[in-house]
Amino acid sequence: MKDLYTEERRTLILKNIEANSRVSVSELAKHFNVSEATIRTDLRYLEDKNLLQRTRGGAIAADENDLSFASRLTQHIDEKQAIALASLQYIHEHDSILFDASSTCLELAKMLRKTDMTLTVITNGIHAAQALVDNPNITTMLIGGVLRNQNNVEGLMGAEILDKVYVKKFFFSARAASPEGDLMDFDLHEVDLKRRMFDKSMERYCLLDSSKLGKYSVGIFGSLAKTHTVITDGGAEKMYAKSFPNLQITTAKPLRSDK
Repeated sequence: MKDLYTEERRTLILKNIEANSRVSVSELAKHFNVSEATIRTDLRYLEDKNLLQRTRGGAIAADENDLSFASRLTQHIDEKQAIALASLQYIHEHDSILFDASSTCLELAKMLRKTDMTLTVITNGIHAAQALVDNPNITTMLIGGVLRNQNNVEGLMGAEILDKVYVKKFFFSARAASPEGDLMDFDLHEVDLKRRMFDKSMERYCLLDSSKLGKYSVGIFGSLAKTHTVITDGGAEKMYAKSFPNLQITTAKPLRSDK
């Protein structure tokens, strides 16, 4: 395999775990043409970020960090739906908005499908686009690129659409929001596109369940310092309000009375 940057190799290690559930040090060293010591360093780094769990001779997916989109659809679902509902207040008639391919934005798209607002939505999320397409009041544009998994289109091949439309608001999630306020994701292909989406938007709304607060991932695409609002189920104010005084923090109310 051609020489890779460290971040690229670590992203591919995570993708290997996503596909095969486990990896071995020896197989990874051979595949990437690097030493086993280098792979062990990679695995230690990724474990420190809670992205995998090291085992004797290799690693497996961390229990709470299954990387597949199908799995993420069911993780923290009550919190994601509450966050999506709270996000509706920031979307208004004739808005032009961006959605990323996150499972939380999918929940928001499902709710928007039932509204009668006239909107333009641009997204790289296949499921979000499918959720919106049946609403005749919503013009839905799908960013083109490479189909990487069950849901998202990655890469910058179709991103020129962002240069041809006025984008007011970007609704997105992240794999992690670091204690320093970096917004991070694990797939560098998606990171590149999300960075472009982040930069092209006027207002940024981060939909982040509390399991992702104070965590790290592989690549940075934005910062809370340049984010308009964080919408979460709790914990963000204590962690970020002092460091980011201009950041609006909205705490979503639980949808179920027993929570």
